Amino acid sequence: LDFFEHKGAYGTHQCFVMAVHGSNMLCVIDHMKARRRRRSEKELALIKDISTSVLESLDQLQSVNVIHTDLKPENVLCSAPDPKVVKIIEGFLNRNQKFNSGALDSFIGNGRGPVVLADFGLSVLLEPSAVAAKVNVGSKKEFKVHVPGVVSNQTGTLIQTREYRAPEILFGADFNSRSDIWSLGCM
Repeated sequence: LDFFEHKGAYGTHQCFVMAVHGSNMLCVIDHMKARRRRRSEKELALIKDISTSVLESLDQLQSVNVIHTDLKPENVLCSAPDPKVVKIIEGFLNRNQKFNSGALDSFIGNGRGPVVLADFGLSVLLEPSAVAAKVNVGSKKEFKVHVPGVVSNQTGTLIQTREYRAPEILFGADFNSRSDIWSLGCM
């Protein structure tokens, strides 16, 4: 919806304002595990839809030369908002007259798929340094990109959460957007 910069002790960070979404996939997985029964056809179809939606999102990121680098269930959100959260927002808007009656619509997620990606704090722009400087992409870690689309991992930088880490990252090899595909497979 919007973005802004925040200056803090660790530098300047770009913050994205997203619409309200529902639970993350870890909550959904925990809920499914708690039911302790054989998976239904409906649940398997949902898993396929979610996987397809994540793949489409990763394809969009790749089209702008970005790697997410921290794909895990906690960073995949249901696109439909939690009704309890919507009720809280409605109450806030009703108490604050400065918002117009249609303001709620601008806060509610309307993702095209069942899920959306979140937490781009460790994302990497896959462009050589000269291009990245023009784009002004901030990152917690500095990655060398000599060839468009490939990150030079000469120092053996570890990205991704351990359980979802791709083999090339474990071995300290160069990596690209396929590392995110590995993470999806682990999910």
